[in-house]
Amino acid sequence: MAEALLGSSPFTRTIPQSTLLTTKMRIPQPRPDCVSRPRLIQRLNQGLTTPLTLVSAPAGFGKTTLVSEWARQSVEEEPPFRVVWLSLDEADNDPVRFWTYCFAALNTLCPGIGEGPFARLRSPQPPAIESVLTLLLNEVAALPPEDRKSPLVVVLDDYHLIRVHAIHEGLAFLLEHMPPHLRLVIATRADPPLPLARLRARGELTELRAADLRFTRDEAATFLNRTMRLNLSEEDVAVLAACTEGWIAGLQLAALSVQGRDDAPAFIRAFSGSHRYVLDYLAEEVFERQPEDVQAFLLRTCLLKRLTGPLCDAMLDDGKPGRGQAMLERLEAANLFLVPLDDERRWYRYHSLFAEFLQARLRRTRPALIPELHRRAAAWHARQGLLAEAIGHALAAEDFEGAAELIERVAETTVFHREVATLLGWLDALPEALVRARPTLCLYHAWARVFAAQFDAAEARLQDLERFGREDPSVHAHVTTMHAVIACHRGQVARAVECSRQALKALPPEAVPLRAMVAINLILNLFADSNISRELLQVQQVLQEAARTSRAAGDVYTAVVTRNFLATLKVAQGQLPQAADFYRQTLRLADDAGPRGEPPLSLGATHIGLAKILYEWNDLDGAMRHLTAGIELNEAGASRSIFNEASMVLAEGYATLARVSQAQGDAAGARRAMQAAEEHAQISGGAWLTGKVAACRARLALLLGDLEEATRWAETCGPSAHDPVTYRRHEEYTTLARVLTALGRPEEALALLDRLLQAVKTAGLTGWAAEGLMLQALAWDARGSEARAMSALEKALTLAAPAGYVRLFVDEGTAVERLLRRVVSTRRRLVAPDYVEKLLRAFQSEKAGLLPGASHSTTLVEPLTKRELEVLHLLAAGLTNREIARELVITVGTVKRHLHTIYGKLGVRNRTQAAARARELGLLKEQ
Repeated sequence: MAEALLGSSPFTRTIPQSTLLTTKMRIPQPRPDCVSRPRLIQRLNQGLTTPLTLVSAPAGFGKTTLVSEWARQSVEEEPPFRVVWLSLDEADNDPVRFWTYCFAALNTLCPGIGEGPFARLRSPQPPAIESVLTLLLNEVAALPPEDRKSPLVVVLDDYHLIRVHAIHEGLAFLLEHMPPHLRLVIATRADPPLPLARLRARGELTELRAADLRFTRDEAATFLNRTMRLNLSEEDVAVLAACTEGWIAGLQLAALSVQGRDDAPAFIRAFSGSHRYVLDYLAEEVFERQPEDVQAFLLRTCLLKRLTGPLCDAMLDDGKPGRGQAMLERLEAANLFLVPLDDERRWYRYHSLFAEFLQARLRRTRPALIPELHRRAAAWHARQGLLAEAIGHALAAEDFEGAAELIERVAETTVFHREVATLLGWLDALPEALVRARPTLCLYHAWARVFAAQFDAAEARLQDLERFGREDPSVHAHVTTMHAVIACHRGQVARAVECSRQALKALPPEAVPLRAMVAINLILNLFADSNISRELLQVQQVLQEAARTSRAAGDVYTAVVTRNFLATLKVAQGQLPQAADFYRQTLRLADDAGPRGEPPLSLGATHIGLAKILYEWNDLDGAMRHLTAGIELNEAGASRSIFNEASMVLAEGYATLARVSQAQGDAAGARRAMQAAEEHAQISGGAWLTGKVAACRARLALLLGDLEEATRWAETCGPSAHDPVTYRRHEEYTTLARVLTALGRPEEALALLDRLLQAVKTAGLTGWAAEGLMLQALAWDARGSEARAMSALEKALTLAAPAGYVRLFVDEGTAVERLLRRVVSTRRRLVAPDYVEKLLRAFQSEKAGLLPGASHSTTLVEPLTKRELEVLHLLAAGLTNREIARELVITVGTVKRHLHTIYGKLGVRNRTQAAARARELGLLKEQ
């Protein structure tokens, strides 16, 4: 039970084709005598010029038949195109399942495509779907040139069954960024909630609707007299075509009802009415005309979504093996609404309208048989290892004990592959008493609720688990771990610390992923305390061991998360080079694992952490590159990950982007980035993060010379100078010290800094100590005590020199520069004279308005590439990043990366300067 999880890392790295229903990804086989519809085939071919083709009409209009015929003719077209097919059903409303099937379908046609997105989707820390789809789009865009000459078409059949908004949002994102050789075809009974009006206005939508799909009189005649082998007069054909209004299912039912009648013309004139009336009337006629063995077969198999011979044998249970396959072939030959799902004629399904009719008849005539049929279906699917289908039938049969046993077999894989919606749906369908009585169900129900951020419901389930935990140590370890996670996300610091300590004691050494989770949880909450030095070292050792063992075991997710956190600690400890090495090694580790093994949110945090260090070293271009990469990997949109980690990382990323933009002279960009940081901090729901970002905004206001805004923050939102010091609020304390000094209240700043320095020195947080000493120097200087100011600055330089801090001093402006020059002029011996000289040069570059290393040369050291020149011309023409992306058929993130490279090569900070510098160098034609 729980023991299996404790030492495992449930993370699949390849698309598990063996666990997927391949029939869902097969193009349905049209009947050889189906009516050819060249006018509609031509419309679909024309649709290859638009991102989306929508085939939308009510049931029975031949949508699947038409699109499958077109798909199978694709190789005959000039140029030929390739089609991947996905037949959707109700179970595909789980976003993870939906996209898994999409990626698997693509992978069958283009090996390798979709495996990276699949791994990210199923990683223990699932990303925003936009991040996953961006990777897919990049994979498709990187196909070899010969594979991009003809379109790659994805067909989604029966899309009306999809109700989950997150899936619709993902498709909308895909359509917005779709490369020209990727196309989407949707067959549906109702228009999907996609931006159809916008696509229509842009000319990016091809539509086929009921009016297009209706059989013309000629098509009706071909269908009735050739396909259905009737010999009707033109008048009879006209009557049927008019009565059914070209509705294909109605015509087929009518034809089946007419077959064998001597009074066909009279029968044809006897019915009329709506589609629903015609369906009920004709389906009844068709069913009653079948032999008894066929009627019995239809009723006993109508509950199945897909049919195959052995499964039908199990439903019949008449001791005649092979009868099921024979009956399926018989029904297909009779054209009795049976749709083949593969070329081998092994799997079929009933036409949805006919299945609905049969199920209604079964409920009306033999309701007592329904549970038995579901039980038989559940047993057969379970024997074949098709457990999701088996669970569905067991629940429908109200065989809750059987369903519970099946759910226990897949609960761990399902929840830790983040198919949380699926697992919650199953468990919520079980009686409450049954779930409470089974520890495995309780355990994974609790984890599913935790991952869904349903903390109150999770705690209720944990109460049920605690009685099992008294007897089973592994259950107790899980319970304590979940209590720690819940307390952390609720901001209950003391409880989170205590539960984390208990969990670390309860979890065995081999439970690496859970021990890493708890260790990080503990450190985050210890930082809300004021005395962590003793315990911090112990927890760091847990993380170091987790990083080592997870890497050796190939558990990329745990390795990335733990190494990120260790690097963050090293930054606070002032060990910037070591932290940068950690981050770079983590990126290499992810690269070595290949595109299939990397959890994107964790890697996004890696990029952003490295960007902060590069910013501190005054490598603004490098910082911007990694910020762009990290933000792209964590763009949350409407689909957010568990616990809103994506928003937490994005809040940090955008706050850092604001600092970098300000340093590059882009004040407007800095304010936009800070606004985005605040929005993501609010989404994250973390009060401590909201406070931190608010302090970052006040700090940005100081850098931009807006003391009034910074003062408002200090008076309304910021901490008091007399509050107890906690490490988690470090950003707020240092910002408050800056504001107090700027307001002419250095005594209050010094009192706060004394307490802060005592705490960070005790904990060995040397990086934070260097910042505190530098601020202390500014406060002493503002108070008029130059000697004490220079003494504090010298101590700050001593701590900062080994790590190479630059922006720590440069961002404080002329006051620090003046003190620094005073130190140089009055001290004969400096601890690190080369380092001080480097800082002074950085101050000079800042005054000159140049990026580090840039000059006013009239030639470029490194020329712009062809693509960079294209971007530069569009930038100079005033196009936005999104407009440039659309013009060049690339993603917005790619545009940003090109712009940052261009800025670096030109030695400028923003778009306006880039255009001016480019004209100065003659890189642009006159606009």
